[in-house]
Amino acid sequence: MNAYNPITSIAKLDKIVVYHQDFDRAIEGIEHCLQKSSAFREPVGCMLTGQGGYGKTTICRVIMSKMPSETKIVDNHEKIVIPAFYCAVPSPATVKSVAIALLIQLKDPNPFVGTTAQLTKRVCLLLKQCETRLVFLDEFHHLYDVLRNSTRVNTAVCNWIKSIINETRIMFCLAGNTDFPHFLVQDSQLSRRFPKEFRMNPLQPSIQEDSGSIKPFIEGIISRCKKILNIDFTSDFSEDHTCNQIYAATSGNPAFVMSLLKEAIYITLQTGGSVVTVNDFAIAWDDGICSLASRIKTNPFNMSPGVLASHLRGKNGAH
Repeated sequence: MNAYNPITSIAKLDKIVVYHQDFDRAIEGIEHCLQKSSAFREPVGCMLTGQGGYGKTTICRVIMSKMPSETKIVDNHEKIVIPAFYCAVPSPATVKSVAIALLIQLKDPNPFVGTTAQLTKRVCLLLKQCETRLVFLDEFHHLYDVLRNSTRVNTAVCNWIKSIINETRIMFCLAGNTDFPHFLVQDSQLSRRFPKEFRMNPLQPSIQEDSGSIKPFIEGIISRCKKILNIDFTSDFSEDHTCNQIYAATSGNPAFVMSLLKEAIYITLQTGGSVVTVNDFAIAWDDGICSLASRIKTNPFNMSPGVLASHLRGKNGAH
């Protein structure tokens, strides 16, 4: 009989998607742009921005799940329909490398074969044949090289993307870090095609009458954890202090919140327990699971509410 492996159980949590305010706003906004693009003469593109771990890729997957690909028979021939797909901008990016990346997602049988002009022609042809309505182009900041005193823009690729939009009338959603919209504005021809920005911000703690966004996010995760893993928690996550501890440990980055929770649960299960304690969170923090994100240098799970509040207010507490 195989020994119980807590890692296998915890891996089930990777399927959890917990919505929050920015998440909802982005999905609704992108879908609204898609509706406009289907009705207007020109597609209404948009930008999805945020630092790593804030849920941009998950948003893309959620929207694509509502627009699944399929194979259908047309005139006795199989036809692949790809209403929406995700593609990352290669680094370093060239027109040819971006075209190849798109062709791969469009199931082209020979995506590496042909000149740049031939690849471009096939991209436009397949986008139409596959009835594509939405393309998520991620890592768009790769097209902007920030130097010491200036920014070098990959003009060739930017112009190529404009030409693809002009030719196909398909909506593109550009995804990347929060810096690239500033540079995009400098190209009026490109920026006018992406008038909307949906920014993913850090989850925020409760402040006086504002309930914040981290509490409902954590409560949603904890509820799923209890059902999926049949475990409990000694902490009351409806209390501000516990959520503030997690905020201090993760800076409100959803990916680090999940990493911290999974590590604390692993510590509990590894010792045969079924109740996750504050000490389990403290051990997870000491193990460095949040070292790149923590707002303070001292373990927040060992602090009283007053001491933690003082650290969060103090300028010396942040990395």
